[in-house]
Amino acid sequence: MVVYNFRKEEMDCVGDVYRIDVDDTAYLLLLSPIPNLKSNKIRWVIYLTDNKGNVVSDASAPFGSASFKKVSEELLSRLADKAKKKIHIDFSDTFIDILARNMGTEN
Repeated sequence: MVVYNFRKEEMDCVGDVYRIDVDDTAYLLLLSPIPNLKSNKIRWVIYLTDNKGNVVSDASAPFGSASFKKVSEELLSRLADKAKKKIHIDFSDTFIDILARNMGTEN
């Protein structure tokens, strides 16, 4: 299944949140430019959650000299792969569309 229906959500958090609707189920993609602590190391981390906030899948990359903008494509690819294996939904095209929209709006 390929998903295309998404919209940006207005939420009180750092970064961007996108709601992605699939067969009457809402998923939230949390794109944050703030590095997080994961496994006792600072990493860029993004999440895909269900509408109750349960993490369906996450992806992370080492926090270093590369900006979030540079690592976000790699992170979204990993996140899509993990989600497809876990819940059998292909978010890859949707994530590419979100990334293109997100990068197109930044200065």
